[in-house]
Amino acid sequence: MSTAIILLALIFLIMLGCRSILKRGKKGCCSSGGEIEHEKIIVDPNRDNYCFHYRYRVDGMECANCAKRVKDSMERLGDTLAEVDLDSASMNLHSKNEISPIIILERLEAIGMKGKSIS
Repeated sequence: MSTAIILLALIFLIMLGCRSILKRGKKGCCSSGGEIEHEKIIVDPNRDNYCFHYRYRVDGMECANCAKRVKDSMERLGDTLAEVDLDSASMNLHSKNEISPIIILERLEAIGMKGKSIS
């Protein structure tokens, strides 16, 4: 009887662990899911060198790792500077070339986030 109780407790704990992993995978939190790590992109830090500006609300960005993934993903577009604010769950994207909003939203979805233009 005690073996059955221990077995049920273990099954319950495994189910809780799996649920937590799946939840983080859907929300994109804590570096789960998303893009393959690439080499560091060199970014021009001077905002005056960028002609285009996009502002997005980013849902699903819950921690510093999420914010870093958003920033890195956007800067991999090339000729872009991404500024991410975790507190307001927003992103300012500066670009030297015009970027389709569809591309921005697809990049966010690829790393488990949802975006909405706010400007």
